[in-house]
Amino acid sequence: MTPGGSALEVVDLRRSFGALRVVDGVSFTLPAGRALGVVGPNGAGKTTLIDLLDGALPADGGAVRVDGREVTHADAARRCRAGI
Repeated sequence: MTPGGSALEVVDLRRSFGALRVVDGVSFTLPAGRALGVVGPNGAGKTTLIDLLDGALPADGGAVRVDGREVTHADAARRCRAGI
């Protein structure tokens, strides 16, 4: 991990279940050494977002990068090795 760099970058992440858009264009950058909380009411898409980040669900679109490396379509084991 690059000191002071971005540990996690999420760009326009999307996931739908049928016609229901659950995660719609989520983007954020998490600097190395920082933490991020995800809060919201039931059904807001928090668990789906985490499942997209850790590879439990495939994204319909967008990108997930760990320390600059693309992991959007990587399996869960590779994401774990990358630090997610």
